Amino acid sequence: MADDWIGINSSHIDGEVGVGYCGEFSIYTLAKALDGTGRWNCLTNHTHWFILDLGETYTIKKVRGRSNSYDDPIDVDIFVSDDKENWGDAVATGISTWQDTAEWQEVDTVDKDGRYIKVVINDTEDANSKINLYAFASSNYHPVFDAYGSVAGGVYYHGLKVQGVGELALCDVGTHPLRIRKGGTTYGIELVATDDPNASVIRIKTGAGIKAIRKYT
Repeated sequence: MADDWIGINSSHIDGEVGVGYCGEFSIYTLAKALDGTGRWNCLTNHTHWFILDLGETYTIKKVRGRSNSYDDPIDVDIFVSDDKENWGDAVATGISTWQDTAEWQEVDTVDKDGRYIKVVINDTEDANSKINLYAFASSNYHPVFDAYGSVAGGVYYHGLKVQGVGELALCDVGTHPLRIRKGGTTYGIELVATDDPNASVIRIKTGAGIKAIRKYT
């Protein structure tokens, strides 16, 4: 499977308060910040965190974030794990570029396989470590976090032959939203960046932008 931005959103949050994230205040939820529809606010003076479930094991290679509030994160660590018990060393530490910006700021990580990502916010711009996380620009909110990589050990199968396009790839279902049933088996249809060398000419509009269906190669 080709590397691409996963398109992190609220569906990836791994449970309720205390399980999937540290807390929130009133209507200012982590879900809204990840979806790009609002802000995440937590007024408690503590280390803030949230855990994301990718649904299957990915090889994570980099992350990106942004926030332009008055209580932005200024010290962030990223962890990747397959079991949420043994996180090991952080794959990125001390991230300080996700403040005062509505533009994505990419950070390379140590390549690591895992189903779960834990984002730990050690400090914020607020003297009491309150968090107010959002990206607002052009009169709209935007998602605040994403991760880049591919399903670990992805396998492709001969797929659909489309006249004038060629053969499209099928893969294991995983978390792919596009699926097709063939020969009694349900397969996933992978979406890749439009400039990916394996991108077909077929385009799909997603929450993470315009993607292309992957060709079989």
